[in-house]
Amino acid sequence: METEYYFISDLHIGGDAGLGECEFEAELIEFLQQLDRYARGAAAAVELVLLGDTFGFWELTGVHGPAMVDRIAADHPAIFGQFKETGRHVRITVTAGNHDHDLACEAEFVAKLAEYNMVLEQDYAITRSCGGRKIWVEHGNQHDSFNRFEPWHDPHANPVGYFITRKLVRAAAERSTLGKRDWLVDMEAVNPSENVPNWLLSNYFYREMHPVLRYIALPFLLFTGISLLIFLGTMLESFSLVPTTIFRDEWLYRAPLLGTPIRYFVALNLSALLVVLIVAVPVWILIRDFRRTLERYELRFTSRKRQQKDKRYLDAAAEVFRANPDVAVFVYGHTHNPSLTVLDGRAVINTGTWLKRLTRLRSKWTLVPDVYYPSFRIGYFRVYSEPGGIVIERYAIPKQVERELTALQRLLTLRRRAVDTTRIPARFVLSDRRDATPTQ
Repeated sequence: METEYYFISDLHIGGDAGLGECEFEAELIEFLQQLDRYARGAAAAVELVLLGDTFGFWELTGVHGPAMVDRIAADHPAIFGQFKETGRHVRITVTAGNHDHDLACEAEFVAKLAEYNMVLEQDYAITRSCGGRKIWVEHGNQHDSFNRFEPWHDPHANPVGYFITRKLVRAAAERSTLGKRDWLVDMEAVNPSENVPNWLLSNYFYREMHPVLRYIALPFLLFTGISLLIFLGTMLESFSLVPTTIFRDEWLYRAPLLGTPIRYFVALNLSALLVVLIVAVPVWILIRDFRRTLERYELRFTSRKRQQKDKRYLDAAAEVFRANPDVAVFVYGHTHNPSLTVLDGRAVINTGTWLKRLTRLRSKWTLVPDVYYPSFRIGYFRVYSEPGGIVIERYAIPKQVERELTALQRLLTLRRRAVDTTRIPARFVLSDRRDATPTQ
């Protein structure tokens, strides 16, 4: 009997303090219920594969071993109750990721997850048959130097990412309620994680800075570019480098009542800007050198770094395809960025995450901090065979974020949204002839 496969990953259920909250609980339960109803009447077998980071073991302290599952199940009884119910008719396969790597290390986890009708497979990668070909499934963290386990089944082989999560992310979540708004708990939602320093600066300005200071500084931050334009324009006209008299005409300062305040404001802003420029050169040299150091340690995000990261997984998929000619689909998660890529007539799927995503919206104003826009991009991939090929379908699950931006952030992002440029076709067919034909 053929099997229909459903793939999701990176649920990150569980953790201390605010990290233990599950913002997509209703959507996950509804998805499991729908899958359960479908499986009861389906002609084919149905398997749901949770390919890693299903649980937030790294974010959890005080308990160890299989007791971590009990702790998380106690915090989320509705989710685990639905896993158990859906698992009566759907095979629910669980593999380990980096955040729940303990699953791959202790045999006791097999029996523990079986209590909720979940089947744990402890190998790093698993394969499934589909239409006479194979689907390769892995979490993907072994291609990430910060989150690689060597060897895979070693419970003590904790990578750098483990210590960052245990010390930084968990500590931030525990102290999140001390702030003016409960925002530190979203540290794991910053995408990519290299943007965390900029995100901290953004939240200090928009959430933690005293309102009086913020609104005193805001006009200077907003109009620095305008003041600089006036200064440069005046200099160019004064030295006859441009044939205009727009800036020297002082039309801006002749407005009734507002002319004099505008003159003093521009003068004050330019004075502040001059001070900044005086120290800008040595500071720029230091920052430039520091950024290069961060890039060497892969701690700074650039478009080039994103391309390099994506290439790691495409290279890994290409290696699997070369070593296993019968593999038609390579499925992974870990990076939290859903995608579907065709590689030499075969498919590479990234399942994304169900966590909230904070996407950086760069400020249009000169010195005003960027805004991190919250959104969800949850969903699942369905893979099955039909006469002529393997079908890959992507289903999005709509979810809105509760209003959490400040009034100033909403104003600065008016008519702007965090647009994800990654487009995934709703339906994609891998032909038996080894040529891929996408159809919407």
